[in-house]
Amino acid sequence: AEAWGAEGERGERAWSETGYRLFVSHVELSSLLRVSERSLVVALKLRKYHKGKTSGRGGDIGAFTDRSLVVVVNEHGQIWSPRRLSRHAKEALKTLDTDRRRDFYPRFRAIAGLPDERLSRRNDLPIG
Repeated sequence: AEAWGAEGERGERAWSETGYRLFVSHVELSSLLRVSERSLVVALKLRKYHKGKTSGRGGDIGAFTDRSLVVVVNEHGQIWSPRRLSRHAKEALKTLDTDRRRDFYPRFRAIAGLPDERLSRRNDLPIG
């Protein structure tokens, strides 16, 4: 695996360049997926900044547009990309707070039927 990155400036002039690469041969990946009886899910999110489109208020993301892609590699090495959310996925996402519906991790956990970690941590706090 490789990682690189740099950041500079502040405010509207802020910039960040980061990237990660993971190298694995098709044969090794297919073998791992077959032996473990798993699939590999690759999630890619691209964010574009539009200069001058922000209101300047905290939390405003109006200056950005996002695009995402999900690709699944199954245990046979076949690759497919879901075209749209299933009914099950849509129902699972409705259970999330509206603030958390855009983040991949809580979305993935909800669709997989796993509990929201943030809510479970909040419920496990000692009363005192």
